[in-house]
Amino acid sequence: MNIATTVDTSAAEGQAFRLEFRAWLEANIPHEWRPAGFWHMMDDQGAIALRREWERKKYDAGWAGIDFPVEYGGRGGTPLQRAIYEEEMALANAPETANPQIPIIGPSLLLFGEEWQKKRFIKPLLRSDELWCQGFSEPNAGSDLASLRTKAELQGDHFVINGQKIWTSFAPICDWMFLLARTTSTGKKHQGLTLFLIDMKTPGIDARFIKHMTGRLDFAEVFLDDVKVPAENVLGGVDQGWKVINGLLREERVARIGQYAFYRRHLELLVRFAKQAKRNGRPAAEDPVLRQKLGQVCVDMELLRIHSLETMAAIANGAGQDQDAPLTKYSYGETHQDMGEVFTDLAGAMWHLHEGDPTQGDVDQGLLRELQFIFMRTRAETISGGTAQIQRNIIGERVLGLPRA
Repeated sequence: MNIATTVDTSAAEGQAFRLEFRAWLEANIPHEWRPAGFWHMMDDQGAIALRREWERKKYDAGWAGIDFPVEYGGRGGTPLQRAIYEEEMALANAPETANPQIPIIGPSLLLFGEEWQKKRFIKPLLRSDELWCQGFSEPNAGSDLASLRTKAELQGDHFVINGQKIWTSFAPICDWMFLLARTTSTGKKHQGLTLFLIDMKTPGIDARFIKHMTGRLDFAEVFLDDVKVPAENVLGGVDQGWKVINGLLREERVARIGQYAFYRRHLELLVRFAKQAKRNGRPAAEDPVLRQKLGQVCVDMELLRIHSLETMAAIANGAGQDQDAPLTKYSYGETHQDMGEVFTDLAGAMWHLHEGDPTQGDVDQGLLRELQFIFMRTRAETISGGTAQIQRNIIGERVLGLPRA
């Protein structure tokens, strides 16, 4: 199975960019990184260190921040080139970024940051010289982010912040946090929020890892106790945090196009596994029920590809599709989760055995490990970034125009 592109590269610009980047990846990704499961068999700290080294190598070769302005350390490319970059990364099984907040924090700085903030933060962000985490969710404010309780009070030339954040990926090893806090308690709850750029070495910050069922240490909870943040570290203006967040919808849509390519690679792994796993003494891929389930996922992935093409065309033409964001988020999460369910159907009891099931025959252990990890991560995809239930409500009210219940 070949990954179908979501980007029309018939134009000379796109084709030349794709071939150049593909050649660079081929020459620079070590052979030992390529097998399925490589990154999931490493310890967390070793994987992060290797990925940071990779990010610096990419940056120094001009392959980071594809659509970021040159003056801030980017390549100065187009949304088309950004989408091609994401696809080629998936095709090459390139390592995931050590700085997963780049698609959120980088555009936020570009769109709403002061000049000094752009010059100070964007280059080390793109090069992974500084790692960032996102301090949005709280124990009682996940999908309903406007209900957050972390408070920031202005005292002279700085704010004093108190509160708690959760699901803050990699917080204990990050250098900076992109934090949303309440600065005004009156009026509508979403109107009193402010975004802060916080040095994680600031006294009063306590970040603790939370191990999840994949065995990885990336989620964390963060406690803030009288944390002093310079007033100049506000991003986008006091009480303007909600405006900044909503200004990132375009960036989310572009990122989803790249995400399709990674999901399509996951489907390739699933098909390969279906040919190795056994069901009643024969390859699981030959079981008619399992073949039908796998075929349905293939159809759903093709629908995502077509949707991504439409989104890319709209972005290239400068058309707004803000109402499309909840539909995109919902459909991607549901489809990837369905893919994970098909894996458990194919694997049977083997899906939760680290070393596999010897009765199932000769199964690639790296492939099994990667699919196990993918399945467990998909369980969160209809929760993180806004639950599926919330997305349905938004689609019903804002896209379809249905009345509130």
